[in-house]
Amino acid sequence: MYTLFSAKLDTIPKVAVVVIFSSIAYNLSASIPEARFLMWLAPIPIFIYALQSSVLKTLYVGFIAYFFGKCSTLIAYSQAVLPIQLFIISFLTETIVFLIILTIFRYNARTFKHWIWSFSLACAWTTYEFFVAFHSPDGAITSIAYSQIANLPILQVAYITGFLGITFLLMLVPTSIALSWHYRMEKKLCMKTVGIPICLLILVMFFGIYRLNYTADREPEITIGIVAITNPLKEYIFKNSLSEDIILSRYLQSIDYLAQAGASVVLLPEKIVRRYDESILRQLSECAGRNQIYLIVGAISKEGDKSYNSAYLFSQKGEILLKYDKQHLLQPIENKYIPGNTSGTIKTLEMGVWGISICKDMDFLQSLREYSRQGINIMFVPALDFYIDGWNHASVAIMRGVEGNYAVARAGQWGVLSLSDSCGRMIAVSPINELEPQTFLLGRVKTGGGNSIYSRWGDWFGWLCVAIFGVLQIISIRLQNEG
Repeated sequence: MYTLFSAKLDTIPKVAVVVIFSSIAYNLSASIPEARFLMWLAPIPIFIYALQSSVLKTLYVGFIAYFFGKCSTLIAYSQAVLPIQLFIISFLTETIVFLIILTIFRYNARTFKHWIWSFSLACAWTTYEFFVAFHSPDGAITSIAYSQIANLPILQVAYITGFLGITFLLMLVPTSIALSWHYRMEKKLCMKTVGIPICLLILVMFFGIYRLNYTADREPEITIGIVAITNPLKEYIFKNSLSEDIILSRYLQSIDYLAQAGASVVLLPEKIVRRYDESILRQLSECAGRNQIYLIVGAISKEGDKSYNSAYLFSQKGEILLKYDKQHLLQPIENKYIPGNTSGTIKTLEMGVWGISICKDMDFLQSLREYSRQGINIMFVPALDFYIDGWNHASVAIMRGVEGNYAVARAGQWGVLSLSDSCGRMIAVSPINELEPQTFLLGRVKTGGGNSIYSRWGDWFGWLCVAIFGVLQIISIRLQNEG
């Protein structure tokens, strides 16, 4: 290890080791659910290299390793229907911010020896994700925190801090390992540099284990069925798909099937048909009443000459209890629709308080915290997805459930059908199978209670990271001025 990261690290073979290891680790952690643990390891070689090399070489190697590490996501999205240039700009911006933060960290750690600089870098990156979440048109979808959806003990900290707590840990731990290696000749400083973050990580894991083993018996359980009818994405986009009457007929048959299988609630994807027709709502209403189930379905609605991307909730008697209009539309594909401006919550007699959001709405935090403060037990999410981002969007929805302390049922038309509880445990999951005429999911989930600490305290952790990073940079500047 010492010879690998020695002063001669600038040789081409060793630079190649840094670039190859980090870029592959970033790629695999983003594209393969079973490899998401690599997110903890991916930046370590970059950080060690930065601490031992010049600024220019740090920027060069850091850019190659980080940007190409994100290329699996870029390549995947190039196969979707959205303009790829949007993703290239986003990834370039993220890479530049990473390099700026890395350069600041390198200067501080090399100039003023102290264990605190690993916290400085972690706070800096958390600050970046914090501002992206509230100012980006894509919301909080790009966070590295979603890589830890399967890491249940770590995931529970989102109940207190939101996703930013996980982002902070994902940067703190590898930074502290790299920094302790840089300080390895000073044993006390080395142990303190790595020991404090590891103790914090252990504390978070203990909390996570406690929350996973504590369940409130007062919350209701619901048997939920979800179905998506196979309908190729590109044909759907370019209006060369199956007849909408045929699709609707198959959905009605599938609802009957799930009701007979024991579902008390059936969830369908977003925009199952793309035209507004009162007869469509009438048939869905009759189906819900006939089967005596609650039915949530995504469909187009109109008010005068205005069109909305909506979700309807039908009662067990076939009545429309709620119509929710999607608030965050996907541009430019959905620019013909009018965004909604109200949340979708309703209190049922026997199954608690429900919330409804549509697809991209789950990427935005402020409105979803309001759902949690209203005490919802479960969130129903009609969605579409684009095949390759199905798991990513399902992960986002699961994270929102942990942050808000509610269960999540999500129907991704070209992604994943998923059912998760308020701790992020996957109760049932069914990836869309194009070889089958439809994909079903049936599961029984214990709902949450809403009112999480994060929903009540808001963005306290994000602002704390902003403050810590700012204070540490002021200290660094003062130390520099003092010589």
